[in-house]
Amino acid sequence: MKNLFYLLSLAILFVMNSCTKVIDVNLNKNDPKLVIEAVVNADSLTHYVTLTNSINFDEDITPPIVSGATITIKEVNSNTIGTYSFDAQLGKYVLTNYLVKEGNTYELTIVSNGKTFTASSTVPTRVKLDSVKVVKYPFGPNMTYTIVPLRHDPLGIANYYQFVLKRDDKRVRGIYVEDDLGLDGQLTLKPIFPDKNAFGPDTTIASVDKWKKKVGDKDELQDSILVDIEMQCLENKVYRYFFTLSLNQGNQQSATPSNPDPLFTNGALGYFSAQTAQKRSIYISNK
Repeated sequence: MKNLFYLLSLAILFVMNSCTKVIDVNLNKNDPKLVIEAVVNADSLTHYVTLTNSINFDEDITPPIVSGATITIKEVNSNTIGTYSFDAQLGKYVLTNYLVKEGNTYELTIVSNGKTFTASSTVPTRVKLDSVKVVKYPFGPNMTYTIVPLRHDPLGIANYYQFVLKRDDKRVRGIYVEDDLGLDGQLTLKPIFPDKNAFGPDTTIASVDKWKKKVGDKDELQDSILVDIEMQCLENKVYRYFFTLSLNQGNQQSATPSNPDPLFTNGALGYFSAQTAQKRSIYISNK
């Protein structure tokens, strides 16, 4: 009986090996595409555009900066035109002394390597960021911290937000977006849950007793940290773009991540957002 079982096992292994097929995985090694990151802000007179080339899936390099492009912006109703210049030190295109107004629509045109790429965006209704507070509660043996940006949502207007967090002037990992679904016209107390490693290497949001700050060549423990919060009001299509990215990065609940809808013509990747932005700062203490 044992011999029979042994022979059957060999036969099954033989069949499995004979059915083995080599599968070539497509790692998306296509011609590089232009990647555009462009923002005009109603709360600033200086605006930036970053151009890079896409890289292959298996390349562990920084995307190369694209210089030599011509970039202009036009306010649709008044035809007020601004022209960007490339700042080699920043690796960005910069536009100065250009006023962006709430409710106006702007068209961005980029000419690079003989191709023209365009996108438009409208500055949405500004929602005032009243204040920011920290809520902490026990989570096992440690304390968990969340950040709550308080604002009164305008009644009858669909509003979309992105929150950018910084610590020590460095952006905290993650994409944090919200809409006003179920909160129309109300005081919004919805918390932001930063990435578990948001507050520095070798720490988690639930173990702030390990906060560290680099002083010279040493790490010193600190009992509080300063976090900067920027609340951006976005239009719907820009919000959907970042929401889709957040699904792909695991910041939201989703079973089937997908690619964002294109915002530029001619096959360019990236986004153009005409928006408002307000900043607040708050200390988070583990005491």
